[in-house]
Amino acid sequence: MDLFHLSWQVKTVVEKPNLLILMADQFRWGCLGCAGNPVIRTPHLDALAAGGIRFRDAFTPDPICVPARASLMTGNYPHPMHGG
Repeated sequence: MDLFHLSWQVKTVVEKPNLLILMADQFRWGCLGCAGNPVIRTPHLDALAAGGIRFRDAFTPDPICVPARASLMTGNYPHPMHGG
């Protein structure tokens, strides 16, 4: 069997990346040690940030956590609630 026929028999394995999105509530970006805060200690979040990617220019479309999380997961803007 020649190399051409062997190449058709080899299956390529495509590894999917591991993706972990942490969305912490109730504090702003500057409340992390990895963001330069000298007072607040966040060693576990700092370790995760050191081994991953930090989105320094991200923003939230809503100040309330549930609509903001739904927006992140769906890609849609949160819709205003109309009482009445």
